[in-house]
Amino acid sequence: MTVVSLVGAGLVLAGCASGHAGDTPPGGSSLSAAASAGSAGTGSTAATGSAATGTATGSAATAVSTATAPASAAPGQRPRALWLASVRMTSASSGWALGLTQDPAKTNAAQLLARTSDGGRTWADVTPTAARAMLATKFTSAALDVTDAAYAYLAVSAVTQGENAADDPTAVFATADGGRTWTESAPFRVTGALVQMTFADATRGWLLLDTGGDSAGHPLPWLYRTTDGRHWAPAASAAPPGSGGTNNMCQKLGLAFPTATTGWLHVGCRSGEFLVRSSDGGGTWRPQSLPLAASCTAPGARCTVFGPQLSGGTAFVTIALMSTSPAPSLVATSDLGQAWQPVELPSGAGQYPQVSFFTPTDGLLVAMGSQAALGRVFYTTDNGGTTWSPVPQGRHFTQLGASVDFANPRDGIEWTQAGDAQGGTPPALYATTDSGRTWTSFAPVLIG
Repeated sequence: MTVVSLVGAGLVLAGCASGHAGDTPPGGSSLSAAASAGSAGTGSTAATGSAATGTATGSAATAVSTATAPASAAPGQRPRALWLASVRMTSASSGWALGLTQDPAKTNAAQLLARTSDGGRTWADVTPTAARAMLATKFTSAALDVTDAAYAYLAVSAVTQGENAADDPTAVFATADGGRTWTESAPFRVTGALVQMTFADATRGWLLLDTGGDSAGHPLPWLYRTTDGRHWAPAASAAPPGSGGTNNMCQKLGLAFPTATTGWLHVGCRSGEFLVRSSDGGGTWRPQSLPLAASCTAPGARCTVFGPQLSGGTAFVTIALMSTSPAPSLVATSDLGQAWQPVELPSGAGQYPQVSFFTPTDGLLVAMGSQAALGRVFYTTDNGGTTWSPVPQGRHFTQLGASVDFANPRDGIEWTQAGDAQGGTPPALYATTDSGRTWTSFAPVLIG
């Protein structure tokens, strides 16, 4: 599953960028990367600067309690309007979403977790029973991590005393049957909003937080880790290298762990963006060297980094200068960051292209320009980026918050994030089965 999103104002939901390298259910090995990027068939998202996105990919927690949620509408129940805050399609027909049944611009409606099996036209409420009260708190944050139509993982932190409340009750829920039943981790407490959740296998996972220091300036834990799928504990609190300084205004944007010990963290600061790498499961971090263009290393230069996105043991990173030139670049590694090779990009990629690989050879490029505007032409590759084929888009999406989420290079949907919806009614969804040459619109509804 791939999640690539440029975040703006909106709901407080988890979202980021990175990748998932496999779709193995709990109990097997599942190479997974934050907010996912490029699983062999779990989805790719690009967004035009807006609200929030749930994270994707994984395999997850062991039960300490079980909750059951409905998977279909009750007989005679009327469909309800649905505003989508994040969407993760795992195939052309199946997907998961965090959403609301009331206009978020007019009310603080509780979030819910929904699942579709018909390409996003209808959705069933599959929220874990024990998570409903937590999702109803005013400043709740949630991170969604999905593997396929059956396996999904939801982390929820219930903030009850304001945005900066300390020790917020948190739990991770897991399902193996499409949301009919859920297991719940041992409860734990965190000190910041959830950004992303990702697992390297069925029992070893990480939870990334948006947090800084306490009132005395002491650093607070920003990364939690589980080694048994059940109990979570702080893994890191020291600021990642390169993100120090009171005026640097750094944020931890994305997490990717291809193995239980090796992972990357995407950090964005006022001075630019960069990657750091851990080789001990997230306890300590060191700068990750990348083959940057000279323009990115010049004094005063600011570059953006998208990824890493994982697919089949390969990690992809997109690098772009925060200006119209030079052109962005794509690099890849198959040895956990020891060596990086350039990957050719098409000339029409735009200033900030969003690149997703669903296998090491099959990929999709969503051209994006300034202000995160989706391009009029997407590109596909079936040879690892050696060549790219242009796909003129049948519709140009310009609405703020417009996002495209692809399950593979052909099948995808377009949706507008809830926080950017206008007019008091949920925005239409659009579906494509030909990489965007044609799009079909419909209104999503909640049926259960």
